[in-house]
Amino acid sequence: AFDSATVQSLSAKNWKKETADGKIILTFEGKDADPIKIISATGQRATFILLTRQQAENSWRIKIKNQERLIISKSDLMSYDNSIECRQLDDPNISFNVFPAIKNKVFFKGKEIFPIKKGIFQHYVINQPKVFPKVKLTRSSEDKMVVQMPGYLPPGLSDVILKIDYLGGSAEALIGGKIATDNLFNGTDWMFSLKRYLKLKQLPKEGIEFHVLPWSNNITGVPDSLVDIIKSGPKIRSVKIVPQYRAEVRIE
Repeated sequence: AFDSATVQSLSAKNWKKETADGKIILTFEGKDADPIKIISATGQRATFILLTRQQAENSWRIKIKNQERLIISKSDLMSYDNSIECRQLDDPNISFNVFPAIKNKVFFKGKEIFPIKKGIFQHYVINQPKVFPKVKLTRSSEDKMVVQMPGYLPPGLSDVILKIDYLGGSAEALIGGKIATDNLFNGTDWMFSLKRYLKLKQLPKEGIEFHVLPWSNNITGVPDSLVDIIKSGPKIRSVKIVPQYRAEVRIE
């Protein structure tokens, strides 16, 4: 709703417009909400865009060519020097929506990519091949596992994540017999990044050993029903190898 005394003009396609008690009331009607464009009584202009909850959670505000733009993508985004780096777990195919439109050329790996129109947005899609990182998992016992990987990341990846599903009080990652880092159990999987150790050249040929420790009664925040299961003994239930894909686009 808007105070009608403050509005000079209002454009709202696919919205039902009513005026009552000095207010302009808009009710959305349709599948895709077009932007609401308003010129105030003082001549100021504003555009309102209605997003779904999922779109809002995947929204980024990024400055491109000296203009702020709304970008919607399930990827994690980083912006620098008119470039956008997209990082996405497990799925090599990366897409994003942009508003307002980018009038400049957009390139990926030196080739121009072209958007399609999707409502008010420009919709870009980058298709990449699936990558299978050469990670070797060796279980030595229920509560121990060794992970080995070449000392480099495959092309097209930003990282390789180990999704470690374990039960215990905590888990340790050991390199050369020394604790590199640990994780206090909180009921969720331990998302362990291998890139950090590859960059620091700390990943020896013998790999990283993961060791789960027994439950401690000092740990809080875990449901009692789950604690009873954990107390039966520490264990690594599974380790999933999750590639994090990378795509960098350049706006010329």
